[in-house]
Amino acid sequence: MKIKNGFVLGMWLLGSVCCWAGGADPIFSAVRSGDRDEVERLISKDKTLVFATDERGMTPFLTAVESQDVEMAYLLADYFSRLGDSGAPGNAMHIAVNNEDEPMVRLLLRLTTEEDPDLPKYLLNMPRQQEKAAPRSESNDRNTPLHLAAQKCNLKIYKYLLANGANPLARNAAGKTPKQLLDACPKPVSKPAGKTQQPVSSLPPAAASALPPEPMPRELPAPPLVFPVK
Repeated sequence: MKIKNGFVLGMWLLGSVCCWAGGADPIFSAVRSGDRDEVERLISKDKTLVFATDERGMTPFLTAVESQDVEMAYLLADYFSRLGDSGAPGNAMHIAVNNEDEPMVRLLLRLTTEEDPDLPKYLLNMPRQQEKAAPRSESNDRNTPLHLAAQKCNLKIYKYLLANGANPLARNAAGKTPKQLLDACPKPVSKPAGKTQQPVSSLPPAAASALPPEPMPRELPAPPLVFPVK
């Protein structure tokens, strides 16, 4: 991960000795409750709070990702949060994929690409492992985000990660590759011969809303994020 300028480097060094949860409890509470005004107020008083960690090693940014709060994650990224950090559940991509949170996965791909073109592939292929984690904890399963998508049998997210550089042959602690995990998923029931799917336009609203969403093409940018002007 590249450090863009001296200011970010200084913030990183300060943050690394700054604070663990205790004095930083209020910002975690504000992030979990989705209170963006309070988060901005706290950070305006102490910019190093974005580097604080709780008892699981989670930063405010990772907490926003875990809470599936796209707007909060975007806000904290804008305050120089370290996008490559990891907590007990893994890095931000591990967390978003485990939640099957497609909007967050899109946002993370966009933010990390803007930060460093090499960062998305690094996060997508990072195995979960922490030195201080218990030997059998989830942090030591060495699953990549692609393993998690395969475990969830989420073919849509699996293909999206694959198209963006995830390695289907990486092995986890059990020696399994994402492809092997995906192959173990239940196979979809084939449609009876001779029947074709009705066009969405011809279906009643209730039936149309039940159809699966369109696949996520690799090049489709994340939808624009619009926040209220203060």
